[in-house]
Amino acid sequence: ASLYTSAADMSRLIAAHRPGPNGEPVGRGVLRPDTLAAMRKPEAWQYGAEVWGLGTILYAPNNRGSFIIGHDGNNEPAINTAVRLDPDTGDGIVILETGNKVLATQLAGEWVFWSTGHVDTLTVLLEARSTIRLLAIGAGVAFLGVFLLVWRLTRRRKVAKA
Repeated sequence: ASLYTSAADMSRLIAAHRPGPNGEPVGRGVLRPDTLAAMRKPEAWQYGAEVWGLGTILYAPNNRGSFIIGHDGNNEPAINTAVRLDPDTGDGIVILETGNKVLATQLAGEWVFWSTGHVDTLTVLLEARSTIRLLAIGAGVAFLGVFLLVWRLTRRRKVAKA
């Protein structure tokens, strides 16, 4: 299953979180203001960090008592989308990208860091995965090195006794 959207639809979603330019209320008649507030309020945590609102990811504190919110998606073939919004300022970014599974997420993470000075939640998870992979490879190489050293030393002792 997939969800298809356009940059214009995603921009409308971001715009719904802010009052309209002609005095339209927050939600623009599609979402109620209390629904938007619930989307921005922490409802679930991961590793002790506030990560999920209702239907949104809480990417990072926005330094105004709230969060940069949004959502990401990816699929095969390599398609990646990312939306970030600071509801307090109305600043946001929409990235629709093909050809790379994580480029839109990485670019949006850079925008969050540039906007707030805080690292984006998904950036932390992406970096943690690659760090764990490198640590596992390093541990494997170290184990192999110790194994070969012990094998060589025991072999020398056997040769010296003979």
